[in-house]
Amino acid sequence: MVGHRCLITHGSEHLAREYGKSFSGKSEGTALKVTKIGNKVFLGMNAILLSGILIGERAVPDPGTMISREVPSWIVAAGSPMRFVKKYDPVLRKWVVYKGESGIL
Repeated sequence: MVGHRCLITHGSEHLAREYGKSFSGKSEGTALKVTKIGNKVFLGMNAILLSGILIGERAVPDPGTMISREVPSWIVAAGSPMRFVKKYDPVLRKWVVYKGESGIL
């Protein structure tokens, strides 16, 4: 599901299925999970979005980011492994350096 007014740039990929193997090495088929992208999200060039992920409203996954877990609203995420680098502060009305948890998976 993709929200309103999203910008998904060139080269971005959504890996919709996960493939698993049992301990015996035989394929167990595929699992399809629902991915949700909130309103006004900017998905950077060549970003990779794994299945079953939620991206919050106005989040900005930077170019080349491997999005492997939830990205909260109003957060800039970057890198591989993905980490949160900035968040929007409504009091200051600007983007500030993310000082919460490390944001690393």
